[in-house]
Amino acid sequence: MPSTVTVYYTFHPLVDHTLDVVSWPRRRGHAVTVLHPDGEAVKVPLWMLQPEAAQVSICEQIAPSASALLSLIDLLSQPSSPRVGSLAHQETAHEASPLRLRRRATNTT
Repeated sequence: MPSTVTVYYTFHPLVDHTLDVVSWPRRRGHAVTVLHPDGEAVKVPLWMLQPEAAQVSICEQIAPSASALLSLIDLLSQPSSPRVGSLAHQETAHEASPLRLRRRATNTT
């Protein structure tokens, strides 16, 4: 495994940066941990490190597949849930319960 990787994904903030690898994922398809230029360890999905990730194109007009359009039609033709989009269903605001933190016991011997 290489000790450095390059981010190829066009829309990642670290595109074209070569980063030191902190650790490789144990499972295929997960993210590699790299050292960010600011010194923090961050995870980057493996697919963003492939040169093919740079070959993204943006189109002015979308071209969804026929199956995606049929799924959208099915979704829109279903009767809506009475809770979705209804003004009658409004949840009351609740105060957040206080977060209780436990302090780690320190050994004072």
